Amino acid sequence: MIKELSNLEYDNLKNSDETYIIKYYTSWCNICSKLESELLKVDFNIYALDVEKYRDNAVKDNVRGVPTVILFKGKKELKRFVAYKDADAINSWIKGVK
Repeated sequence: MIKELSNLEYDNLKNSDETYIIKYYTSWCNICSKLESELLKVDFNIYALDVEKYRDNAVKDNVRGVPTVILFKGKKELKRFVAYKDADAINSWIKGVK
């Protein structure tokens, strides 16, 4: 399951010790929708942030295009990718961080 973030939930997540992924997207982005179906196959803490609703949070994380996927540990960015990956590629991308 991918949890949609509000401003408060975003702030709480960033202030945690949790290792997690945020997918930055827009409702009109077809590739974002395709990516979501792949992310649902990945066993990891995954959250979604609509950049049109929460633009300030996307700017804080230097998101310049969608879809952007960022792996965090608390506030620290560990790695990111922009565009589409399938579930196998995403699992390889996060390997070693779990």
